Amino acid sequence: MLRRASVLVVTVLAAACSPTFDVTIGWSVDGEDPASACEFLPAGNVVRVTALSRDASDRRDGLPRETVADLPCDTGSGAIQTGSFADLRAEVVAEETVFGTSGLFEVNPGAVGAGYQVEEQAAVADIRLVRGTLTANLTVVGQGCQEAGASTFTLSLFQNTEPRTNVAVVEDVSVPCTGEAVFKHSPVDLDSVYVIEAVTTVGAASFTTSAEGEGVRTAGANTFFTVDLEAAE
Repeated sequence: MLRRASVLVVTVLAAACSPTFDVTIGWSVDGEDPASACEFLPAGNVVRVTALSRDASDRRDGLPRETVADLPCDTGSGAIQTGSFADLRAEVVAEETVFGTSGLFEVNPGAVGAGYQVEEQAAVADIRLVRGTLTANLTVVGQGCQEAGASTFTLSLFQNTEPRTNVAVVEDVSVPCTGEAVFKHSPVDLDSVYVIEAVTTVGAASFTTSAEGEGVRTAGANTFFTVDLEAAE
């Protein structure tokens, strides 16, 4: 459930300079509660809220002041300091890579004090993901790696950038079998085709993906699929 939050909380500073307000905003990720999406993104992911603040409602009146707040992604709400009128944007960021962004939205906590008659509204942003995580479970002829007796896999990941063109993302990565063999990579572009090529050996027998590899189209915070290796010819 999306956490909705009141726009105006409290005036922090109202000196002869510019007044400053604590503003609480809420956010969703792809229209859903953020907790389910944020858990699949790299550790340390945050929602970075950027505010461009003004003292007057007219955007042509002086240069805006920028403030930035990094907030835990999965909490769904947090506070940032703004001026009386502000344009905000919320982004999901992990290791300085932007995974998703909202459109611009307004908060006007100083509007009443400036003589405007306004209705208090909840400040809520919907962040749309543009990148996510790819998770592949490696199996051998329909069996899990432990059941099949495969101790490790060698894997390469490619992105299909245009017909018949695959660009290497990572190559010859070792994926161990620890009960199961799971390969995880982030970031990957959403609505894009990725191809996995993998090989393993069980005793003297070799197993591999097809010559074309195993392809999948990414969607959402986590794209999960199974890559099943067959006996090499």
